[in-house]
Amino acid sequence: MAEFGYTLLSDEVSRPTRRRAVHWLLNTLRVVDNSRDRLGDLTAALTSRFIDCRIEPIGCMALFSAVVPGRPAT
Repeated sequence: MAEFGYTLLSDEVSRPTRRRAVHWLLNTLRVVDNSRDRLGDLTAALTSRFIDCRIEPIGCMALFSAVVPGRPAT
C-alpha cells in the first residue's frame, strides 16, 4: 500500500514574505504543525519507516510518497 502527503519546509528553501506569513498563520491557527519541518529530517523519517520513498521538493513544499513494508503497492 502506498502512503503519500506533503509538508511545508522551514529550511533549505526560498520563502518570500507572503509564504512566510501564510506558513506562520497556518501554524498559529493549528491547521498544520510543521514550523520545524526540515527536508533532511523528513527524508530520514520516511526512509527509516517505509520502502521506495520519493520526496519532491517544490518551492517551500515537499510532496512525498512511500510504500508500507510488508504490503504490496496498489
